[in-house]
Amino acid sequence: LAWATALAAGATGIAVLMAIRPPQFLVSVDAEVTSALVGWEWLSSLPLDWIGKTEPALALAVLIGVSTMRCRVYALAYIGAFLGGWTTSLILKNMINQPRPEIAGWVGVDSFPSGHLVQATIIAGLVPLALAVLLGRRWPAYVVAPGLTLAVVATAMYRIHAGTHWLSDTVAGILIGSTFVLAAYWSLYH
Repeated sequence: LAWATALAAGATGIAVLMAIRPPQFLVSVDAEVTSALVGWEWLSSLPLDWIGKTEPALALAVLIGVSTMRCRVYALAYIGAFLGGWTTSLILKNMINQPRPEIAGWVGVDSFPSGHLVQATIIAGLVPLALAVLLGRRWPAYVVAPGLTLAVVATAMYRIHAGTHWLSDTVAGILIGSTFVLAAYWSLYH
């Protein structure tokens, strides 16, 4: 877990460095993926906009933090991951002035990273563990985890389709969230 956390943090660092001064290939990949996903109208019919928003993520962090009092390390790890992901996202948004795609008509330079995907990844990574802690069995985590992973991927595609983020924003959000999830798992096992 320590190596996985370090690798995820390293990949996040590379994504951040690429966003500070994006190379031409990244700009063209972002544009190509965005133009491809804009046409996928079926993504608009899925209820994905609420996933990763601050309010539901905060509510889940509090709910899970309170409900996992039988494992205080987990409660602290979850709240720490939520606050760490949120803080990292805010710092990077203020540091890197990447404009949003012009598709949705949003004005602003707070596109990188996707805060929705930071929180969605943290939720998807730690909710299965919360079920295992609450129920004292591992099988519920194995049942829920694939669906939550699909929800994160679908949310990333939806955010690009809606024109609120570039591919690089969503990948960075998932990497940041994954780093905090792995750090939380590491803290639980140590």
